Amino acid sequence: MKIFSLSKFFLNICIDFFISFCEISENYIYRTQQSLRTFRRILKTIMDEDNELVQGLVRQRVIDDIDPDQPIIVEDVNMDDEIYSSAEEVDWTSSNSSDSDDSMRGAMLPLRSLQGLAQYNTSRPKKMYTFQPYRLTKRYFRNRNAMGGYPLARSGHRVIASESNLYSLGGYNPRTANSARRRGRCLLFQELWAYNFAANKWSLVLDARTTSGMPTELASNALTIYKNVLINPKEVDWTSSNSSDSDDSMRGAMLPLRSLQGLAQYNTSRPKKMYTFQPYRLTKRYFRNRNAMGGYPLARSGHRVIASESNLYSLGGYNPRTANSARRRGRCLLFQELWAYNFAANKWSLVLDARTTSGMPTELASNALTIYKNVLISHGGTGFPFGEYCSNDCYFYSTGQKSIVTKLQVTGDLPLAQYGPAIVIHNDYLYTIGGTTGFDYSCDIYRLHLIKRVWENVYISRPEMRDDPEGRYRHEVVYDGKHIYVLGGGTSQLVYDLERIPAFNLKTNRWEYYDTLPDPTLVNNTDPRSGYPKPRKCFACVQHTLSNGDVEAFISGGLQGDSRTYFADIWKINITTKQWYLIRTARLPRPIYFHSAANSGNGCMYIFGGIECGEKDMRRRNDLYKMWMTIPKLSEMCWDAITYYNEDLDIYNREILLDAGIPDRFVNRVPLRIRKKPRSEINETRLDSSFENLPKRQRSRTQ
Repeated sequence: MKIFSLSKFFLNICIDFFISFCEISENYIYRTQQSLRTFRRILKTIMDEDNELVQGLVRQRVIDDIDPDQPIIVEDVNMDDEIYSSAEEVDWTSSNSSDSDDSMRGAMLPLRSLQGLAQYNTSRPKKMYTFQPYRLTKRYFRNRNAMGGYPLARSGHRVIASESNLYSLGGYNPRTANSARRRGRCLLFQELWAYNFAANKWSLVLDARTTSGMPTELASNALTIYKNVLINPKEVDWTSSNSSDSDDSMRGAMLPLRSLQGLAQYNTSRPKKMYTFQPYRLTKRYFRNRNAMGGYPLARSGHRVIASESNLYSLGGYNPRTANSARRRGRCLLFQELWAYNFAANKWSLVLDARTTSGMPTELASNALTIYKNVLISHGGTGFPFGEYCSNDCYFYSTGQKSIVTKLQVTGDLPLAQYGPAIVIHNDYLYTIGGTTGFDYSCDIYRLHLIKRVWENVYISRPEMRDDPEGRYRHEVVYDGKHIYVLGGGTSQLVYDLERIPAFNLKTNRWEYYDTLPDPTLVNNTDPRSGYPKPRKCFACVQHTLSNGDVEAFISGGLQGDSRTYFADIWKINITTKQWYLIRTARLPRPIYFHSAANSGNGCMYIFGGIECGEKDMRRRNDLYKMWMTIPKLSEMCWDAITYYNEDLDIYNREILLDAGIPDRFVNRVPLRIRKKPRSEINETRLDSSFENLPKRQRSRTQ
């Protein structure tokens, strides 16, 4: 097994990605050594910082025709008039930099900004960049050089390369030799050319007409490089200690995993395609061969999922096939279990189970789930039969070395016991919106102070008396810090549209309404509702915050009020601009509803489970899909590629991964290798300080 330096891998991928889409101006990049350092600082910023330019890539039009059979165009999702166009918004040459001078301060570096990496020149469109080892690609440099600004065709020459340039010395061409003979010159090329990898340009370094001492024996000679004698000896050191990503443990460390060369040496038992980063593409995660039988959740619907940076958690759900078996054994007919899917290891693990953990709730269908200070919180839900008995309880789930579940003992004005509500965390308050008892539907709002554990009534909706939203369940909410936006939802007989969205103002405690804008590419003058997603309930929704503060929400699948129309589409709405967009490049394989989705925090959406609607039948699934909703940091892309090719990272312990040079924030995402101990030997994991000394489970019911 070959080895490679992970720190260099990360940096090389970043540099290659940057150069692929940037045509760099030689006026700044090559004018001074300071500008070279500026370019290096740009790359360092890309690698280390969660800067708004990298995050903002997804707001531009992206062309991706990696698959020649299906060229894909990701439509423009937010066409601002000018994006980061002034020097005040993007100042790569800030005076804070020790390398900047007075002539460069306050001026925009004449490069395409990172926002523009995906805005290809319409006269020369480019494909989406893909890192492809063992692939031969041609470098087109003629349009980057003036006539005569690059070496003529030749043979018998020699080339040598440094980190930044390729040097070509000598050579012969009979056509130019005839002209040189008439002029009494040497018949060989008495010249040294340099090709810069970053700028994609040639430059003439030495020439017999301007430089004395050039040799005449310049065919089939030998050429090498020693102590950088051909170029400035002070080379740019991309792996210097100035980089925040490199430390003493990373320098010179070698990773005992598949080497960079090994990325193209596919496992013959299960060949893999070349990794490509593909935003707005839905890909299926194949985890069954990574888990033993019974080591992953069964097909289900009505469950809820939530995600951290490292894991996707799935709680509860229902499947009539397992319910029949549970009924015969006198068990709960719902899945009384909490599963965790680790993104890096591509593995599921059972965190909590009613058979081994006391205190698991029984109302685990159509509840609500969120995460707060690394603790999972569920609220509401129904048991089986659905609606016959519901819950208004809140449960805390810790997922440490010893996982426990605790029912929160609360006081105050409790909400009705309901299922199908939606919840939001705002300033240490848990807000619950809407739901149904199985007979009545509401859009009431209550909130629970998570520290004081006191419920209070915030707003009771009265649509028959004032302009309040109608009662509903299985809706979704989006939170922007000031409002709670309610999307869709419905009752047993109808659903609500997504054109006019109710939003609860958290400052005034009043409902407001916002008219949304349709997808401009789908507007049909004959149909006033064209360009909008169809009204629906039982769909999945996740939200993502852009670098400029805009909040985007992605919805997928769902069910219409007639219970005969199902959806497989994926839509996005920008909550700030109220603009809808249909994601054309991603679509669920089949219509699905009662599924659930979550955002892993780095801009990646995961969709799990649900009821799949086929042409002849309907069945519950446990399929897992993944879609990037944005362009993340380049380090995230590199980590995604590492985990794509190395699904066995979990076999290494933490020390090996750290010594190998993997940054600590990524090592923390890999499940630790620990010896399984009896439950009596495992020390109890302490929760956050605000959740210490939680009371024991006591069931409460609200009539």
